[in-house]
Amino acid sequence: MVIFNITSKKNPKIERMYNKSMKELGEFFGINWVRNKPSVFLIPDRKTINLLRGEKKEDWVVGWADGGNIFLLNPKSFEKESCHKYSPKETSSLLKHEICHLFYGIVSKNAPNPRWLNEGVAVYISGQNKTKKKIQK
Repeated sequence: MVIFNITSKKNPKIERMYNKSMKELGEFFGINWVRNKPSVFLIPDRKTINLLRGEKKEDWVVGWADGGNIFLLNPKSFEKESCHKYSPKETSSLLKHEICHLFYGIVSKNAPNPRWLNEGVAVYISGQNKTKKKIQK
């Protein structure tokens, strides 16, 4: 058994990204999400990610949506704890990507498949397709 000590604190940057994403995704999906909105948990390090996920995760895993909430590696830890470089734009896209999964779950009635569609929608709507390297072959 693992026990986690969770505290809450203000993070104006993440709050602005969250509010903007919720508004844009609400408009896109036609959902006015006002009750039981997702919480965002900032995870301090890779060790905690692995404990939360119950397995060792690859260094590119920096966020996920689960149980109606968002879990993100703390942006301050990106460069130390992952293969990603920190940038506000990519952090905003990551947060929007994970929130998109929750909206998608609502409209698809939590149908897990096809996974490629869920991921594709999240990548496209979050703008991550603009920052990823295109496949050459």
